[in-house]
Amino acid sequence: MQTLQVSPKGWRWYLTGHPWIYRSDLAKTPTEGKGEAVRVAGPTGQFLGQYFYNPASKIALRLIRRDESPIDRNFWSARLARAIARRKNITDSTAYRLVSSEADGFPGLIVDRYADVLVLQSLCLGMDNLLPLMLELLREQMAPRSIVARNDAAVRSLEGLPQEIALFFGEEPAAVEILQGTCRFKVDVI
Repeated sequence: MQTLQVSPKGWRWYLTGHPWIYRSDLAKTPTEGKGEAVRVAGPTGQFLGQYFYNPASKIALRLIRRDESPIDRNFWSARLARAIARRKNITDSTAYRLVSSEADGFPGLIVDRYADVLVLQSLCLGMDNLLPLMLELLREQMAPRSIVARNDAAVRSLEGLPQEIALFFGEEPAAVEILQGTCRFKVDVI
């Protein structure tokens, strides 16, 4: 795994607990490793964490974890299970945010639940590369009828990613009926 070093300014960002490090806050910006996980070190070489790296983005580093444990299928599966467990007490709605990007430890990934349909957005290259695994885990842990990608946010172009709306799994859902308290709504997720 490649190691990148932050500048003193990047070190100050790190100390605030911020999950991103900007390209301008790196000591060097190598072009290899685009979209991969990298080790990040402070100005004096101390280990800071493992991050997704994209030299094409202004946000060059997105925090995955602050230790050197493996980032593998089990790691992502446990993170998803924790995100799902955090929402288990939502009983008055069948539509809510299931995965909230960095807040749930998934850099650049948003997953919304609309009854039995999941809608996701991948907003960084590293997570985009992991979409096959994320889809597999979502299917295992949520058993959705369909998974739709709403990757049409303009910020994807800043990551060097195309904008698209796609059906990743299942059949294209017609309007999905959701409940919000005692109200029923039909949502066109496409």
